[in-house]
Amino acid sequence: MDLFMFSLSSSAGQVFVFYILRNYSALICTAVTTTRKFFTVLVSIVYYNHSLSLQQWLAVLMVFGGILWEAVDHIAQKTSVTRIRKG
Repeated sequence: MDLFMFSLSSSAGQVFVFYILRNYSALICTAVTTTRKFFTVLVSIVYYNHSLSLQQWLAVLMVFGGILWEAVDHIAQKTSVTRIRKG
């Protein structure tokens, strides 16, 4: 049963990635994948009661900051293009 659930969830994940690639850009797909991995690590830390050193927490913050920066930059670029098109 574990192998079946693993295969099912893996297949669902691949379908989701292909859907994002088909309907959105590769940048969005990368952001979604990185964000998912980031939150998976955070859930693992909490669920399994792992302890992180200060350096590890700083690395977690750097990843979150990078994701946030990328999202803000993407929105800013869209807003800039919209303003240019409107004249």
